[in-house]
Amino acid sequence: MLGNIAGFIGVRSATLRLANSGRMARFVACALALIFWAFSTTLSAEGRCPPGMFETGSRDFIACAPIPGYGQSGDEGDYESDSSSQGPTGPQYAESSMATAVHMDSTEVWGTAGHRSVEAAKNRVMDACAAAMGEGCIYSEAWTGNILIAVAVDGGGGVWPEGAERKSEAEKEALDTCKKMAREWGCKIAFSFRNVLIPAGADQSHDYSEDYFPQGPVKRRKWALLAQPDGVPSMAWQRKTWLLSGRDNWAAAKEEVVARCQADTGAKCSFGVGVADGVLIHYVNRRGQTSWLNAAGAATPEARVAEFCTPDEMPCRILALYDAATPRLQVISEPEPTRGYMSVAWPTKAGWPRLAIVTGRPTLAAANADAIKLCESQSKLTCELYLDNPDNLTSMFLGLYELPGDQLHIIRGYSIEDVKKKAAESSKKNNLTYTNRALVDLYERGETTPLYKD
Repeated sequence: MLGNIAGFIGVRSATLRLANSGRMARFVACALALIFWAFSTTLSAEGRCPPGMFETGSRDFIACAPIPGYGQSGDEGDYESDSSSQGPTGPQYAESSMATAVHMDSTEVWGTAGHRSVEAAKNRVMDACAAAMGEGCIYSEAWTGNILIAVAVDGGGGVWPEGAERKSEAEKEALDTCKKMAREWGCKIAFSFRNVLIPAGADQSHDYSEDYFPQGPVKRRKWALLAQPDGVPSMAWQRKTWLLSGRDNWAAAKEEVVARCQADTGAKCSFGVGVADGVLIHYVNRRGQTSWLNAAGAATPEARVAEFCTPDEMPCRILALYDAATPRLQVISEPEPTRGYMSVAWPTKAGWPRLAIVTGRPTLAAANADAIKLCESQSKLTCELYLDNPDNLTSMFLGLYELPGDQLHIIRGYSIEDVKKKAAESSKKNNLTYTNRALVDLYERGETTPLYKD
């Protein structure tokens, strides 16, 4: 199983309310969901003006202007004006815009503020990012008005910005969004900066903008990525995973590992889990099922496995660690699960509304024989195998569901949650009610005769 596939790499979006404007903007964030970002500096555009004033001006000229509504809220230095007003974009100030850009292959953020137009702010950050990184820069829609942008990052590198006039409010909203969308990774505020306000009637030739760009050369991250076939490939390629590492271009690496998987198997393959500047973890649980996780930054491999190894899977042990820095392209074989065989039998004719299920047998033949024996001893009828397809040892749980009209449906899955999810999807697809009659753990040796209809 590829752990944490959903949301690993992509573009996340969060809605940002523009203070003092009544408009909405959508920030398109680079969701490096399995990557830890380490910001090299903490940015702030506050703190150089006395209480009751906020900073404005430009890189070359710092000015302090009165805070609208200061002292009315009792929150000095962490302010917001009357939400019904137009704030500093009224008679005193012209409209000014700010924007940010990020790149999948870097830990840096390119930010700018104090531009006379959205297009100017966008061009500024995108040009600066492209000059350092080349193609692949990701732009956030610009924000306009007297707001502060707080950026929260989750432990996997997802970027979650929110804006408000109060710094505390912006940080709270950013952290709330981050925790909601990236629960298992932890969240913290990385940096914040306030827009530069342009005085109304200011000289149009004067540049009031301020940039928050990386200083010096930008280091590219090293990636490790996995791919697996979709569906079931030919026997020779079953239970295989393709691993690529040591690359510093995520887009090219993703294309390369998927292409290699497809060339080997002749089947469609998909990208799974990955990591930048960290390690990929291959581990196995007590049932013999293997999974992949990642770790980077302060997250140790042992802590990551402990986080995802559920009580019914314990103990889990690490099979191998693959660091992102080492160049490699290899095919990794997944060990076979350790559980025994299962089989299901029922009478050849109506008269016994149960199934005979046996688990944990040393061979498929033994499981089939024991299932029929159990069925016939309990029902006093002639029995046959219920399942046409033999046990492939990959499923760990079996769900027995009753459908309308005394129909029966057996669903097998990796976990109880997987079985329930498949049942819900089938119920919705077929527009039928699926009533659960039993959930059977296929790992343990045993036998049961659950009722499948009243």
